[in-house]
Amino acid sequence: MKKIELKTTDLMLSKGLYTRPPSVPIPKSVEFVKSDKFFGNFFDSKRPLSAPEIYQLFTIAEGNALGKATSMAFSQVAQDKKVKDYFLKGKETAQKNVKLFNDMLLEADLPTVKTYDGEVTESTVSPFSDRLMLFQESLMASAGIGNYGLAVAQSKRKDVGLTFVRLFGEAIEYSTKGGKLMVEQGWMEQPPLASNRDHLSET
Repeated sequence: MKKIELKTTDLMLSKGLYTRPPSVPIPKSVEFVKSDKFFGNFFDSKRPLSAPEIYQLFTIAEGNALGKATSMAFSQVAQDKKVKDYFLKGKETAQKNVKLFNDMLLEADLPTVKTYDGEVTESTVSPFSDRLMLFQESLMASAGIGNYGLAVAQSKRKDVGLTFVRLFGEAIEYSTKGGKLMVEQGWMEQPPLASNRDHLSET
């Protein structure tokens, strides 16, 4: 899997399609935080973004850019109106998030993320079932929740961390709506459950 990922990256670099992530100067020596101002507040001037914060902003922005293109493509070909509306909501949310993260990167004078909108064709004929597309969207939403959780843990600047916390909640809400839609359509398989000892004791 790693080899495929590296080959894909090399191919995208050769075609000029790969957006290089921002870089920071390599420190000449180890430095230690000398003040709690490092964590910032909402009134004073903000310190520069740290390398972990930049990584999270850029990586999650890329994920949202891909999510927007995928949701847009799925919305064009979905047959069920409720499923189509769910994809449109995903597209709208991802677009908002990409703009938010790109604005934060621009404010820090850092490179921003490209979108993949131009890669989506005008086709309205679906190569996949609504069930498969909704499952894929659900996987992306679950991955997004995990990414936001990691980003919160790695972001020491309060304003950055709280941004991820807010979007973490939005991602959970979107994922939950998708889960309810899958249940409504009869498409969600129940995972194995632990034994219900209370119920067994009553029988």
